[in-house]
Amino acid sequence: MLAAVVIAGIGSMFATYRGLTFQSFLIGLFAIAMGAILARIWSELIMVLFKINEVLQEIRKK
Repeated sequence: MLAAVVIAGIGSMFATYRGLTFQSFLIGLFAIAMGAILARIWSELIMVLFKINEVLQEIRKK
């Protein structure tokens, strides 16, 4: 997931018809940073959901 974020950020840097400009460079860096943060949040959410499932399975066994 993180690799896709980096590739998309680099792609957005060169997406303009002028090539790499300072503005597109900043947009690409922002996309990479926000994508990394959102990927981390999503991964943590998935781990929490699996932990909730694990605890519910233990409760069911009791």
